[in-house]
Amino acid sequence: MHVQEMTRFIHQNYDQKITLEEIASAGAVCRSRCCTLFNKYVGQTPNNYVTQYRLQKSCEMLKETQRSLSEIALACGFQSASYFSSIFRKQMGVVPQHYRKQAEE
Repeated sequence: MHVQEMTRFIHQNYDQKITLEEIASAGAVCRSRCCTLFNKYVGQTPNNYVTQYRLQKSCEMLKETQRSLSEIALACGFQSASYFSSIFRKQMGVVPQHYRKQAEE
């Protein structure tokens, strides 16, 4: 199924810049079909899915490694540590440093 190929592509490339074009082409569909399929089967846009997956990976790294926030941000495909922190705070309700502290307790 197209959505599986597209999500697999995201999972394999989340650490790099990913365009909607690339996601769609991984599923052999056009961009609008890609968005339609994601909304129908995943319940969110492809870009939101990428962000959620990157945040999930960053949470794992915050818990399991002592890497710096900058390293984690870049390893998870965010352009900068400040952008990563602001997205993280919006989605998770705490800044990455606090998340790591809570995970250690």
